Amino acid sequence: QVFRGWRTFARQKQKQQFPETECALPHRPVGQRVSIEVDADVAPRLLALEPALLAQHVQAVASNTNMHTSRGLVPNDVHLRANAARHVAFNENFAALSTQ
Repeated sequence: QVFRGWRTFARQKQKQQFPETECALPHRPVGQRVSIEVDADVAPRLLALEPALLAQHVQAVASNTNMHTSRGLVPNDVHLRANAARHVAFNENFAALSTQ
């Protein structure tokens, strides 16, 4: 049995359901740009995630314990922006959100 990831499974399922349309989950090499519009939506979110993920990683390595949250590891506004980066819908302007 060949292992297939969830993206492959989703792509195959979508092709079965909608064979006449192009798959919405594009297959592309890691690091290849999708479009300027997508990058404009994603880039601010990645920047907001970076300090929280870095703090979790540093703490996990130092304590040999998996850290599931950045709460208490970074200032509250940094934690809040990282959480919003994960959960705010993509039809919202994430870069314009305030932590106030």
